[in-house]
Formats: sequence, C-alpha cells, structure tokens
Amino acid sequence: MLDNIIVEKGIIKNHLGIERDGDFIKPIRFTKKQFAAYSLTEPLAVRSRCMAGICLDMITDSDFVRFDYVVKGIVRNWIYFDVFLNDVFVESIGSNQVDEGEYTFEYRVESKAKEKNQKNRITIYLPYNIDLSMGNFRLAENAFISGIKPYDKTLLCLGDSITQGMDARHPSCIYPVLLSRFLKMELLNQGVGGYVFNSDSLDENFSLKPDIITVAYGTNDWSKCSSPEEFRHNCRDYMEKLVSLFPDIDIYVMTPFWREDLNEMRDAGSFYDLSDTIKDVCRAYPKVVVLDGLELIPHLPAYFGDKWVHPSDEGFKDIALNFLAKTRL
Repeated sequence: MLDNIIVEKGIIKNHLGIERDGDFIKPIRFTKKQFAAYSLTEPLAVRSRCMAGICLDMITDSDFVRFDYVVKGIVRNWIYFDVFLNDVFVESIGSNQVDEGEYTFEYRVESKAKEKNQKNRITIYLPYNIDLSMGNFRLAENAFISGIKPYDKTLLCLGDSITQGMDARHPSCIYPVLLSRFLKMELLNQGVGGYVFNSDSLDENFSLKPDIITVAYGTNDWSKCSSPEEFRHNCRDYMEKLVSLFPDIDIYVMTPFWREDLNEMRDAGSFYDLSDTIKDVCRAYPKVVVLDGLELIPHLPAYFGDKWVHPSDEGFKDIALNFLAKTRL
C-alpha cells in the first residue's frame, strides 16, 4: 500500500513522529508530555495538532500526486498546500474557506516536466493552521518514488502563533520554513498559537537533538502575566530548563515583534520592559543570543495579515531575512 511506502521511505518530513488515525496517518510535532501541556484548553490543543512546517518531499516520475485528507480542526478559516517542483514554488492549492470533513488533494506536474521517465522533486508543505490526517496516496501506475536524503542539521523553532505561522496564507512562507530552506536544515516547528514562556512545554526526554534553536515568546505573556515579577519568573524558569536540556546548542531568542498596540500599558509592564526583561534573563547564558524583535519586521500594519500582530507572508519574509542578516548563519 502506497501509504506505508510514504511512511517507510521518509516522504513525510519535519515531524516528531507519525501516528495512525483509523485508516489514515497523522504526523505530529510534539511528545505526549508536550501534548499534555497544550491540552489544558481546546484552542491550544487544536493548534498543537496542526501541521506547521510539515511537508511531503519526494523524487518521483509520476505526473500527479493525489491523496485524501480529513480536516478535524481549524485555526484560521483557509487552507493551502504549497507545491515546489524541483525546488521552485509553482503552485498553492486550496481555498479561502474550509469546513471540517474529507477532501482530496491533487497536484498535476507542469507539462514541461512530464517527459517520459523524468524524475522530479516534488515538495508539498501542509497547512500550518489545520488539524488533519492523510491517506489513500496515489501516483501514476508503476511510478517510481523515493525519499530525499535528510540534511545533516536540524532547526528547532519554539514559540507562539507567530512561530506557528499566523497569519500567512502560504504555509511555505512562515519564518521557520524559510529559515530551514535558506539554511538547508531539517525543521521541527513547535510553535503553538496563544502560548507563553512555560517550562511545562519542555520535555526532559525529548529525543530530537537540534543544531540550532530559536525561541520567540512574550507577546502573549504581556497580556496574561499579572505583574513584571511573574513574567520575569516565567521567562527565567523556561530559559533555565531549555539551556539545561540543550547545554551545547546555539539558542537564538527573539524578543516580541512589533505590534500595533505596543504603546499600551499592561499589568506585566510596558512592551519595552518585557523585551528588556528577556534580554536581562538571557545574559546569564553564554550560548544564548538575543535578537531584538522590533528590528526584524517593518513597523507597518501592511506587513501583518491582521494589520495588528500576526505577520503576512511579506512580514514573515522580512523576519527570516533580517534574522539571517543579524546572525550571519
């Protein structure tokens, strides 16, 4: 069965594991302990089950790729699958409206790449904002298929809704995916919309050994913490545990990005105080580099999908390019 071949050949990438979901398969981004941390509310739980950063990546001579999928949860009411043909972004397949239910995805290879027995690399990024399962994969009869040799290094991205991808339209345009493609690294995107600095989301038995870690929390903490002291404690507790789990790994912490209401005062203090606290906490760790999030994206609502806090595709590109420029990775 082709579904088993898809799994065995490592066609599904940028995940932590693959579970069975009835007759379908479901890639996952988190350990059981991490899922437990995110299961406290249904909005967090459905976000943790979304496909952020996960893709299908294959070499095949088939002139089409087709599979069924079931939408079980929706975070933003649109759905897009981004298709790369031989590393060129060629098509985004989907809709501005989606409901829960069963659907079929199909990509047909461009005519110029259909020459007999020509093998193409087809990469399909799954929607970052949808909880889905997949199955019934189909290719042309007797088609060749193989996986892609993994990159030597892995990027782990930790964060909230901006790391997950809200509000990009294209799942390949979110900054974790852009960084992984630019840096030629495997990716695990563990962004969860609405989340904060919380050490409970870090698993002591985490099996993945990343080469680089990015961290981007704070914008939700600003609303949820009742005092500057509470925020400092949460940030310090999280960073202490993260560094203890990955003592030899380069960690890049991004302070909160620009948002339209950043001049308001909250119980946790000013937006600028929040960023200063993150910088101060991180000074204790030699392997941690802090990047000022206000320097990574234009301070213009036009660069935000919601004109307020969540970047658009264009805003995410700026974050990725400025991150690379400042870190020189």
